[in-house]
Amino acid sequence: MNPFGFAWRRRPNEQNVDLNRNFLHTDGGEVYSGTPKHYERVHRLLNPSTSPSRLSRAAFRLWSAWFVTRYGMPLLSTAVSTGQYEYPKGLFFGGDAPSQSTCLVQDYFWRWTRGADNVMHLDLHTGLGKFADYQLFVEPPHDSFLDWYRTHFDRDRIVLVSSGRTYAARGVMGAWLARHASSYRYRFVCVEFGTYPEVRVLAALRAENRVHHHARVDSLVYSRAKRELVECFFPRNQLWRDNAIARASKVMCQAMAAVSQLR
Repeated sequence: MNPFGFAWRRRPNEQNVDLNRNFLHTDGGEVYSGTPKHYERVHRLLNPSTSPSRLSRAAFRLWSAWFVTRYGMPLLSTAVSTGQYEYPKGLFFGGDAPSQSTCLVQDYFWRWTRGADNVMHLDLHTGLGKFADYQLFVEPPHDSFLDWYRTHFDRDRIVLVSSGRTYAARGVMGAWLARHASSYRYRFVCVEFGTYPEVRVLAALRAENRVHHHARVDSLVYSRAKRELVECFFPRNQLWRDNAIARASKVMCQAMAAVSQLR
């Protein structure tokens, strides 16, 4: 759904839009504007306006540690997770309108599911959590099915978003689809496979976004940032890859078994 991002090793699309912040519920009053509370304090930390240097990653770790000490981890986590709609070149930009990919999903999803009575939608992600481990994130409005998830999947893997351990995002695909799935029962869960510590992953996202906007494509700093981004979301470690495949297959089998029991 994001060919530009895959071609250029980016998370966002060609307009720098994070597609998983782009599904706003506009018919419910959501608008493509705004930032999380106190986001301006985070903006300069996340989105520098110059090309990075060889020391940038180490410097970011120091700056982020200072930021958390002064303002607290919740402010940084909320800014990262929620998304923002005011800085088009910034990280986690949700756009100013539905993107082409978003419109395609919104128009075709119900045809792809072929009018099924029940749909179990697994959204597979990497980059958040313990290395080579996984969690299943349940977001509103799917929390009404929380007991169902705990019954049919590994109970200790289920994490309720906004329960204090993580923070809800705006414009998430699963939330939009749930609100428009009135014709049948729709269940959505985000399956996250952990890679590296959050600070390293965030530093990789920050560096890649920085070189995309402020560095030459043929520069060493550009290629280094791209390699680190891929490593943070698809580690070369064979143990990680084997575990990710095995556990994803397990979750898919659990989902198929659970849906087959629905009436």
